[in-house]
Amino acid sequence: VVFDQSPRCSIHPELQTSDVWLPVTHTSDKWARTTTGVWMYYARGCSRLEWFSGKTLVAFNRLDAAVKLSLNGTCDLACAVRSVAALYQASERRGLEGVLAQGTR
Repeated sequence: VVFDQSPRCSIHPELQTSDVWLPVTHTSDKWARTTTGVWMYYARGCSRLEWFSGKTLVAFNRLDAAVKLSLNGTCDLACAVRSVAALYQASERRGLEGVLAQGTR
């Protein structure tokens, strides 16, 4: 998932393409105690390490990503928005992060 933080900024077209090899640099979260993994950062011109992008989804933020991920053959945009709104309302009791993570499994 690529997040476009501001409508004024543009995302490099290469980052909006599925199934391409992208030059990246990487780091890990040294402060995380319960999670493991590696973060990849786009680094055209700065790295010879490449990462295969796989299927790419471009979203403005987490809410936009949740709506787009809810779209499927049986759920149109209005249905996806209602679904995410219901998850958000449930998050008031359990925390938004847990609800959204559960909804994307």
